[in-house]
Amino acid sequence: MSEIEKTYNVDVNDSAKLMMLEHIIFLSQVSVIAAEKLYESFEKAFDSLSKFPHRCPVFETPYTVFEYRRLVVDRYVLLFIIDEQKNIVHVEYIWDLRRDNALL
Repeated sequence: MSEIEKTYNVDVNDSAKLMMLEHIIFLSQVSVIAAEKLYESFEKAFDSLSKFPHRCPVFETPYTVFEYRRLVVDRYVLLFIIDEQKNIVHVEYIWDLRRDNALL
């Protein structure tokens, strides 16, 4: 199967789900419509990762053993790992770039 045809399952771990939920709840205090759009943006990002996760650049750091990649969604960064043997993209972190981008 070629890379174009390959599809990955996207697994968002519990801590990343919590991070996403915190961002959406925080935004909903300002605008429910904006929070809904952010949720839709995350859903589209997860869908795109199922098709083309390799398009995202590698997040290089001496502090990790895994090859993390990153995808920017609005003002957020999703860090994920690709498991080629199991065809799974593991979303591990979702950061708000406005809060803390020292590592990015």
